[in-house]
Amino acid sequence: MRKLENILAEISLSNNLKEALIKREGQLGDLLLFIEAFEKLNLKEAENYIEKYSINYGMVFDNYSTALEKTKDIVEAFENNKL
Repeated sequence: MRKLENILAEISLSNNLKEALIKREGQLGDLLLFIEAFEKLNLKEAENYIEKYSINYGMVFDNYSTALEKTKDIVEAFENNKL
């Protein structure tokens, strides 16, 4: 199995995004850590990022719910060979 670092080296992405994906560093790394905490329902950790970046929790919840619905639609379309 290939390492993420090797895969990302072949893709044209900003260094900030690569650092976030590999090391969870910088603002994008914090965003990724926030999303992971949110998905795991680790509200204490998520609240740290909400306070640090003044994140609107309601907006995040609404957008996350919408993303889950769209993902479900895509999976169903794929399973029914409609893509």
